Amino acid sequence: PFTVIDPISEPRGLLIDMWREWSKATGTPIEFQATSWADTLKAVRSGEADIHSGLFKNAERSEYLDFSEPIHEIKTGVFFKAGGELVPLDRLAGEKVGTIEDTYQHRYIQENLSGLNVVGYPSGEDLALALLKGEIRAAVSEVPAMRATLARLGLQGAVERHRDIMFSNQLFTAVKKGRSDLLEKINEGFRAILPT
Repeated sequence: PFTVIDPISEPRGLLIDMWREWSKATGTPIEFQATSWADTLKAVRSGEADIHSGLFKNAERSEYLDFSEPIHEIKTGVFFKAGGELVPLDRLAGEKVGTIEDTYQHRYIQENLSGLNVVGYPSGEDLALALLKGEIRAAVSEVPAMRATLARLGLQGAVERHRDIMFSNQLFTAVKKGRSDLLEKINEGFRAILPT
């Protein structure tokens, strides 16, 4: 729901809509680059892309990115195949838990829940299908992203979320470290369009 490429190869989603509004407010033209999650980070880091449309902060990313003011809040949950036991992550020691590779969730589990066997998948669709095929016991994902993936695949009801929210994070845009001029322009534009 944040950024997807639709069947006619057009970018869609909440972040796309936000950036289009930002473009109108600032009079700055924008161009979206569709690529994998891991490649989005590489593109900003290398200077191939000027701005990352939206991501979470962490220490590793802070080494090469500067972050905007927060632009949105996203909740992360733990998902299970429907009909299975819904348990907190700390009760899954030794079991396989999936995430999208190179995401905040993936790194969080690696750094904070050492008893889990975390498996990274290239996309939300791959993650959902791995859960349904039984390759992993649980999937950790942003709640709206998992819901949108299941809807797109026609699999609503096939997956259930544990009632607890694992964590809630602020979403930021980011630029290559040292681009303070661009970062200030980003912040000014979002201040103009986001409610206070």
